[in-house]
Amino acid sequence: MDIHSELRDLLAAFRAALGAVKDEHGFNDLKGRYLGKQRGALQAYMGSLKAALPEERRVWGAAINETKTAVEEALKA
Repeated sequence: MDIHSELRDLLAAFRAALGAVKDEHGFNDLKGRYLGKQRGALQAYMGSLKAALPEERRVWGAAINETKTAVEEALKA
């Protein structure tokens, strides 16, 4: 599976989980699982950039940032 597929799956899982959130605690937990600085799923992908080939970093970084923006926008709605 390539990074784009993984990020699409991650975003789909996030959207499903967001739809199941029932309270503020669940919302904050979900936000931390995806956007958290230390254990967030997207932060783990950012850490994987170190292992990527230089020519892949720009593409991967853009894909990760697009996914992060989609998550942030969904949380604002």
